[in-house]
Amino acid sequence: MITTQRLCLRPLRTEDIEQLLALDNDRQVMRWLNGGTPVSRIEMQDQILPRLLVAAERPPRIGVHIAQLRDTAAFIGWFGIFPPVPPRELPRFGARLSPHAWGIGLGLEGARALIDHTFSTTDIPAIEATTYEETLASRSLLQRLGFIETERFRYQPDQATDA
Repeated sequence: MITTQRLCLRPLRTEDIEQLLALDNDRQVMRWLNGGTPVSRIEMQDQILPRLLVAAERPPRIGVHIAQLRDTAAFIGWFGIFPPVPPRELPRFGARLSPHAWGIGLGLEGARALIDHTFSTTDIPAIEATTYEETLASRSLLQRLGFIETERFRYQPDQATDA
């Protein structure tokens, strides 16, 4: 478990499906990922959750961590370090937070904790992340974490992806 001043991050478990389903059915959260289209329980159970769980089994073996408030254990979202997907060679950072956790520094706090943990427990030289040009809050978060912009991606609703 990784702890910060306000958060506890713990590895994702199968039992987290209800929280993940609620998060992925929040139109605000999913606006830039799938246009806000609801995710079915079957899709979460058979496709999304297994993909998130397997991230911890492949190098760098960090995977997805559920983020909870330290004082109440309330779920606020997740942070993850995903294995490289060829032709990319670097692991990829990703996160998804509930709107009630936006704008109060929890994204920066949780992301920094997981990234610091990754660098202190693995020998990977760098991590990459992607976001759309239009997602200003995500771009700002990545800049504050020290990511350097090397490419720009514009959101195209007909080609929505997990950028």
